[in-house]
Amino acid sequence: MNLIQKIEEKKYQTELRDFQYKNPSATEEFYIRYRIRVIERYLPECEETADFIKGELMDGLEIVDGVPTTTKLGTASDFFYWDKELQNLKNRLQRLNEPIQPEPKATVQKDYKEQTPFLVGMKFATGEAQELYKKYKGDKGQFKKICLELKFKATDRPYFSETINNNRGGKNLYNNTKVFTEVYKYCIENQIPMCNDFIEKYNLIEPE
Repeated sequence: MNLIQKIEEKKYQTELRDFQYKNPSATEEFYIRYRIRVIERYLPECEETADFIKGELMDGLEIVDGVPTTTKLGTASDFFYWDKELQNLKNRLQRLNEPIQPEPKATVQKDYKEQTPFLVGMKFATGEAQELYKKYKGDKGQFKKICLELKFKATDRPYFSETINNNRGGKNLYNNTKVFTEVYKYCIENQIPMCNDFIEKYNLIEPE
């Protein structure tokens, strides 16, 4: 919602509250229908008295015999303003009467054990990632080599580089307590041996 829309919405809500204050039993639908009836009665007369000539929208005047003259009932500017207001009110009424849609069911997410952070975390848990880092340390493209040897995509490289360097990046698994904990529990439940480095890092996690 942009600034103009916010201003228009605030104005609408203020006018609605004022109307309901004076008419306590009035619903929002009643208010909208009332406004629509009023504008529909006024709009034809407003249209009839506006000349719709060039410059009308800018100055709100009609040109009569070459002289700028204020119209007696409404200018083209008035017409376009109330026509837009009428359409807005009709749109509001339509939305108000639309049946309430049930909340969409949450999209079934991919099993967390199939997601990249978990799969990478398992390589750190077993120590495979650390061993390959020692093997390729100092080589050009060392983290890409680790990815490919462990059957990951080259684009997954940041998970390995940020975790091994334990930096502040968003893909440092040591900073992702949820994934870290899931990996640890999975290894415990499935009796998968974990390396000392991973266990030491896990023991540093502050309990929530």
